[in-house]
Amino acid sequence: MANFGIGKALSEPDKDDPLTQDMSSRRSQFAASKPETRINVAEVDAAAARHGFSSREPGTQLAAPPSSGRGRRKLAKEPTRDLSFRLGYSEMDRFQAFADKHKLTYQKAVVMLLDIANVAAYSQRHGLTYKEAEERIENGVNASR
Repeated sequence: MANFGIGKALSEPDKDDPLTQDMSSRRSQFAASKPETRINVAEVDAAAARHGFSSREPGTQLAAPPSSGRGRRKLAKEPTRDLSFRLGYSEMDRFQAFADKHKLTYQKAVVMLLDIANVAAYSQRHGLTYKEAEERIENGVNASR
C-alpha cells in the first residue's frame, strides 16, 4: 500500500501504539462511570416560570379562551390589489408598533391610517378640531367637500 508521504504504510500496525493494543486490558485504567443524577423537574419548572417560560407538557397548558366565533375567512367585499413598498427599519418598527397597539392586521392598519389622514385633512380644510371633523365625517355632514 502506498504511504502517500506520511511515514509508514497505513497497513502496517504499530505494536507499541496504545491505540492498537487490546482495549479489554486497558478497561481497568478508565474511571468508573457515575450514574446520572436525576433532574428535579419541579425546580426546573419553577425556575422557568420565574423567567416567563411555560411548560410544553400535555395537560399543563391553560385552557384556551372561548372562541370568538371566527369561522371561515370572509371574502373581500371588493376585488383586492397588491401593495408592496420598502420602509426603513425605524418606520417599519413604528408601523408594526401601531398595528400591534391597535391589534390590527397590516391591511387594516393601512386603512386606519388612511382614515386618520382623511379626517386630519378635512379638519384642516374646515378649521375644525380633529374630533369635530371625525364626528362630521361619521354623520355624513358636509363630508364630501
